[in-house]
Amino acid sequence: MRILRILVTLVLAPAIAWAQNPLVENGSFELGTESPQGWELSNGALGKWELLGKTGERCISIRGNGKPGNLSFWRSSTSLILPNRVYHLSFSMKGAAGVDGGTAVVGSNLVTRDLVVRTSWEQHELIFTTPINTLGVFLRFGQYETKGKIFFDDISIVDITPIHRTRHDLNLGEGELIHSGIYTFQSDYTSMTSNTSRNLVQHNAYFNTDRWLLPKDSEIVYRHDLPGYQQIKGTINIQANVHDGNKCIVEIGVDERNWTVVGEVKQSGTEAFSLPGDILPAENIYVRLSSTNKAEILAYQYQSEIDDATLDLIGETHYAEVSIPFNSVAVEFETIGDLKTGNKHNEVSLLIANLQDFAVELEASLTIQKKGSVTATDFGTKVIYIGFSETWRVRWPSYELIEATDYIMIVQIKDIFNGDTVYRAMLPFSVSSLYDANFGRLLGQTKTVGAVWWTNSANKVSRDRAVPKKEESLISLSAAKNESESFQLIITPDRFLNQLRVRSSSLISNANEIPAANVELAIVNYVLVQNPTDKSGSKGYWPDPILPYNQPAQLNPGQNYPFWITIRVPKGIAAGKYRGSISISGTMGPPPPIKAVEEQVETQQVIQTVRGVQKDSNCANFSEEMEPDPELEQFIAASNLDKQNSSPKEGALWSETFEIELQVWDFELSDETHIQSAFGIDPENIRKYHHLENQDELEKVLEKYYQNFAAHRISPINPMALHPIQTDFEGHWWEGGEIIDTDKAEGLFSMRIEDDQKDQDFFAIGKKLISVDSAKTYEFGFFVKTAEKEQPYEVDILCYDKNGKILREISFGYVGRGIWQKEEIRIGSLPQGTKSITVRLSPVQLTSSGVETGIAWFDRLSLYEASHSMNLIPDPNFERLIADWNITLDTASFESAARNYIDGLRFNAFQILLEGSGSSNSYERTVGVIEGYESGSSEYETLFSGYLTKLENYLKQNGWLDKAYVFWFDEPEQKDYGFIQTKMDKIGSSAPKLTRMLTHDVVPELAGSVDIWCPLTPNFDQVLAQERKVAGDKVWWSIRNAPKSPYAGLFIDHHGIEMRMWLWQAWKYGLDGIYIWNTNYWMSPLLHSDNELPNPYLDPMSYQSGYGLPIDYVGYWGNGDGRFLYPPIEVLDGSKSIEGPVNSIRWEMLREGIEDYEYFWILRDQIEKLKAEDPENQLLREVEGYLMIPTSIISNMTDFTDNPELLSTHRADIAQSIEKLIYR
Repeated sequence: MRILRILVTLVLAPAIAWAQNPLVENGSFELGTESPQGWELSNGALGKWELLGKTGERCISIRGNGKPGNLSFWRSSTSLILPNRVYHLSFSMKGAAGVDGGTAVVGSNLVTRDLVVRTSWEQHELIFTTPINTLGVFLRFGQYETKGKIFFDDISIVDITPIHRTRHDLNLGEGELIHSGIYTFQSDYTSMTSNTSRNLVQHNAYFNTDRWLLPKDSEIVYRHDLPGYQQIKGTINIQANVHDGNKCIVEIGVDERNWTVVGEVKQSGTEAFSLPGDILPAENIYVRLSSTNKAEILAYQYQSEIDDATLDLIGETHYAEVSIPFNSVAVEFETIGDLKTGNKHNEVSLLIANLQDFAVELEASLTIQKKGSVTATDFGTKVIYIGFSETWRVRWPSYELIEATDYIMIVQIKDIFNGDTVYRAMLPFSVSSLYDANFGRLLGQTKTVGAVWWTNSANKVSRDRAVPKKEESLISLSAAKNESESFQLIITPDRFLNQLRVRSSSLISNANEIPAANVELAIVNYVLVQNPTDKSGSKGYWPDPILPYNQPAQLNPGQNYPFWITIRVPKGIAAGKYRGSISISGTMGPPPPIKAVEEQVETQQVIQTVRGVQKDSNCANFSEEMEPDPELEQFIAASNLDKQNSSPKEGALWSETFEIELQVWDFELSDETHIQSAFGIDPENIRKYHHLENQDELEKVLEKYYQNFAAHRISPINPMALHPIQTDFEGHWWEGGEIIDTDKAEGLFSMRIEDDQKDQDFFAIGKKLISVDSAKTYEFGFFVKTAEKEQPYEVDILCYDKNGKILREISFGYVGRGIWQKEEIRIGSLPQGTKSITVRLSPVQLTSSGVETGIAWFDRLSLYEASHSMNLIPDPNFERLIADWNITLDTASFESAARNYIDGLRFNAFQILLEGSGSSNSYERTVGVIEGYESGSSEYETLFSGYLTKLENYLKQNGWLDKAYVFWFDEPEQKDYGFIQTKMDKIGSSAPKLTRMLTHDVVPELAGSVDIWCPLTPNFDQVLAQERKVAGDKVWWSIRNAPKSPYAGLFIDHHGIEMRMWLWQAWKYGLDGIYIWNTNYWMSPLLHSDNELPNPYLDPMSYQSGYGLPIDYVGYWGNGDGRFLYPPIEVLDGSKSIEGPVNSIRWEMLREGIEDYEYFWILRDQIEKLKAEDPENQLLREVEGYLMIPTSIISNMTDFTDNPELLSTHRADIAQSIEKLIYR
């Protein structure tokens, strides 16, 4: 007889009864007389029993005074919380109007979470694991340093059972991952599950919000067990806060009795510890964390290499609320399957033990229903007869899900004899949009290949979602002339396929042709999301990169392989229906491995065929070893052999062809795009990743990136970044030093130079080279005063050749007397080949270390050729007035680039960098400086104003003024408004037609000082925006690491439609432009170096940088934030590449959304033309409604469809309306 491990568990763990007393008394606060029954206030707390309940009449409130350290709360009088258990806490909370600062404090005195308070009721949830001692535990709900009142209601806490993903005889929970032979556990203490994980064995520590608190004599023990697999080597990473000489101690062992110290964290930060070789290899590794007095554990990561490099499995944990009213059975889940769409790996298996002293007949059922639905899908009942002390396995080998939504799984067991329900488990779960299987059309399913199907480009196809059931014989598309239209062709093979090729024919309509060269083929690749961005995301392989398809592919059975196909419709082609085909071909690879009999053949049918019995084979006695059945094994072997013989032979050729029909509308998209855009791109990242060696190579590659932008109708923020306008303020001849009027040899001004740094030299140097003849003699003179007597200083003549390279430095060392004195030098002949010189003035003797410091003043400089009397140094007395300076713009390089990018590639907006303006954001400001004069000085304002006037005139003369904008302050706060307004108004007064952009929501305080407003989408105010548009301003909007779900976002782990939907929302709300800060943010300077560039194909997370964050800081912006393009895949091995970027699905959706916007724009333009000609025309009433987006597509900013077919239908209506208007 087998001893079932769950029997031991059940002896230790009390059952949960349906009619049990709740774990917290009076969580709805409806009971009580003077105060809520079962609850009391902490000492000195200001709390009330309120008549403002969320669901009933009553709730509780707590009031804080906002002072530092002020903590107060309500606490439960009693608690039935047990040690080393997992609990689910839920409650509702809101703040009163005017509540400010601090946080709400919720949870218990052992596990606490601090929450931001909002002024509307919100439900919150927390899952936590209790310590090994819960004596004196109580729930508490209160405030910390909050000024104002917080309300709480509907507090509930239940004991829950974690159920982890099972595969390959492994259990992996949330935070665990095996990928390419590397096992990783990464804590996420910020999530709803707080301190809970499969790996947590026990603890006697505290937990607060996002960290463990480890006082003296406390510990946390983790176990990393991989039965059947050896861990070969590994590391532990600990991020901790330790102070005042305390230490966090890290120990490991192969069991819970013997420990070895592997390291100590002695100062705050992140430390890595290697597993010692003397305990490896091992299946199980235990890790114990403790402290000498006090430590905080902010993050914990364990990683090890295992002895199977082919293994891939993403851990996941779900939580079931279990009810066992009679303790007559013990039940353990072996698996609940993957809980994904389709039926692959969707299996439920239970072990049921009879705890009674007599046999029982039970009926087990499995149902799954959508959350909120009253109907459920029944996956069948299992009837089993379990003898005394027996344990049976009950299986539902397959359940099928279609939609990505919220579900509830219910497993129920009844005693057939008395009708009592003896066990009930309710398990809520969600299917991510990644696994949505509610789209797609099956084109064909054959024994040779498997399934071939297609879908819209806005749908993301997961690797392992189910093949669609709806069939269609034709791929139907539509597009305007000069438009690109994409779709996905998916191959889901049943066996290995080799040398797979996908080809397109030309598309023909009568005598007209779209050449096959206009049909671009690519293949969708996947990135592994390990840290989901938000609740819309999930761990898993998300499709995003679209790799060029330029060689035959090898396909594995059972996976989806989406091919991304784009048809580029030429300009001027005739309208009509174009027909063509996509063909796929290749050779048969080996058949897939024979799977277990329960996955390959219906065991029920096998047993009935062989034995002639009517018994549910999914129910088996687990208590006894199963005897081998030679007759059954022989039948299964014969069945598998028949399958092999009936399959095509390895190496056999095959091919399939599928028809395409493209409706080309009878209108053409303009080359000019009517919604402006500004998307960042970092040339330096391109240089690093492409391994480019010089500026010419960077120019060539950047050109390909810009061509890609243009093909997507998107404008880079500053396409002329490598070719800025050079401004020459001809007046100040010197770089460095300061012009002053307080101390001079004679005249009005002198040059003061100060070197106050001990690690570098400071000096003044002439900015322009003076032409000379090296064969002639020159005399140089100057007046000087040093700050100290006997102070050494230095004057140098720098000699340059015809190419502007330094030939030699001629140095003259002097000693000052602390008073004005005159010095003269006869230079004599210059080095041969000298064509020009300049002068360098230093207040100290220059050294390699720069250690010398000092101050000196210079005046009345002179340089004469011996036979002439003309002083060659311009403005030798430093007395040229600012008003006399001649400001010139060197635009040659800029103009060439602008002709190419603005005129040629039709970029419709670009940032113009302002000379000396500085740059600022809410965190830091860089003061504007021109020729040494800081912003705010009269000299600066004169020069800046003159420069702006010249710049505006230049842009106007070249027809670029309406596309140029200045953008110098990013995302200000209210405290910055005055500073911004002053600078913006100065720009406006000197260059009134130059557009001023600000990444901020529309605010009355800055009205008149901003020409383009660019708020984040959640901050968009349609009323204020319309007011500014009426006043002549433009309103764009932007997205970045915010907003997150439920808004349309730029993240990889969001629905594919969102970037396209963002443009539909832009039309609906009247936006003029879109802005995204970067498109190739592939590395964070805080975490990565040029020597170890991270691979964006392996890690899609955008890590935080800037804003004063320290080196090695790990913060998440979100998967794909600032990253729409990928470097060519060949650069990842260090190879140089001069190719352009790899597109992403999100990048393609932006293009499609912009093209959709153009449809709306053309329709409106045609309507306005007809109104001007014939305002009473009946056709206007017929077509005007299509300018409005129906609520079935967009209700508001957070409620929009994820069904691209609705967009396609409305788009077709717009296209037909345009045709009617054009050809009326």
